[in-house]
Amino acid sequence: QIPEDVLHRNRLAYICTYRLNDSGPVLQFYRPGKPAIRPVEGNKIFIDLWQNRATNHLLQLDSIVVCEVYRYHADSLVDVIAYPIPREVADARSQLMESLRIYTSLSLLKRSVVEGHIIWGVATVLVVIFTLLAIYTARALSTNISYPIHRLAEGMQKVANGELSARVDVKARDELHLLVESFNRMASDLQNSQQRLVKAERLAAWRDVARRISHEIKNIITPVQISLYRLQQKTDIQSERSIREALVAIEDEMQSLRRLAEAFSEFARMPPIQPDRHDINQIIDLLVPLLEGGTRPIRIEKRLDRSLPHLYIDRDQIKRAIHNLLKNSVEASPMNGCVEVQTYRMNENRICIEIIDHGDGMNSETLSKIFEPYYSTKQRGMGLGLSIVKRIVDEHGGDINFESKPGHGTTVRVILPMESADRLNGDFN
Repeated sequence: QIPEDVLHRNRLAYICTYRLNDSGPVLQFYRPGKPAIRPVEGNKIFIDLWQNRATNHLLQLDSIVVCEVYRYHADSLVDVIAYPIPREVADARSQLMESLRIYTSLSLLKRSVVEGHIIWGVATVLVVIFTLLAIYTARALSTNISYPIHRLAEGMQKVANGELSARVDVKARDELHLLVESFNRMASDLQNSQQRLVKAERLAAWRDVARRISHEIKNIITPVQISLYRLQQKTDIQSERSIREALVAIEDEMQSLRRLAEAFSEFARMPPIQPDRHDINQIIDLLVPLLEGGTRPIRIEKRLDRSLPHLYIDRDQIKRAIHNLLKNSVEASPMNGCVEVQTYRMNENRICIEIIDHGDGMNSETLSKIFEPYYSTKQRGMGLGLSIVKRIVDEHGGDINFESKPGHGTTVRVILPMESADRLNGDFN
């Protein structure tokens, strides 16, 4: 028997003795007093402790935590000494045991990986994956660089072979993108320059032809007109009427030939423009009465922007061009029809002269040829009027375009720049 004061001196919670038999653990001794029902008694926990020969065990008793310490005897007796411990110590022990458990698990995993050569298998797989990624990345980068360069080389070869319409349509980035854009812009400029050169060469050839034809016609007209004049002087009133009518008809045709020669001469040798400050609306105001008073009863409706600045133009040449366009619209209009002419500002740098008729219109084939020399849809036309108009507008730095459909009339727009005019306006003000 252990005295009660031993418990107090050693700060023990309790001491007891168990005997393990076939029916389970049986309490043989307990101090102090009668034992309370303990969680370990009568369940599997104590049996596990006995079989594993555990030396200690923590358990919760009511509001305190105790640590039981076991001593095993050969005759199936177990001495138990229990002492209370602070809850903080118990919690710390629990955390430490969990950490030890995790560490033990990791150690076992490490040992199994290293000993089983798993780590080398994983490393090999990772090396293969990274190698494949590197190859794919290298090929992608190579394609992004080499493909645009290859397409550029093909485009340059086409341009070198004379195919100036060749363009490079490929997605590129950074410097390659700028290179592709520069090439396309260069090819476009070359194509435009070639077209202008071809037009200039063709126009020069036509002017040379016109100069020769004009010279030959004048050589024929001069002696014929002299002979006609002499015949008219020698023909008296008593002469047959048929002879005089024939002479008048010949004179009329000779005048037509003279006008043809003058048109050829004008087309072959246009005088250089002499620009000055002029009001485009005033030029139109002067032309409209002349065309309304012609042989065709046509009304010309004006819608002119009177706030337009004066333009820096050659008055006579621009007047000739607008007269030609208005005359064509009047001739294309039905009897008692209406031709509309208007001026307006397109933007800060350009103004537009727009002439609209409601005649038969033109098809796309005719529109593609209207500026070609000697092409005309009129029976007695020479096909030089619009060629001269185009040349006048081009020399003023402007543009001219036609919009027409069969049965819907025609709209012609002459676009002229204002930059020089604005600068000149500043000089005059």
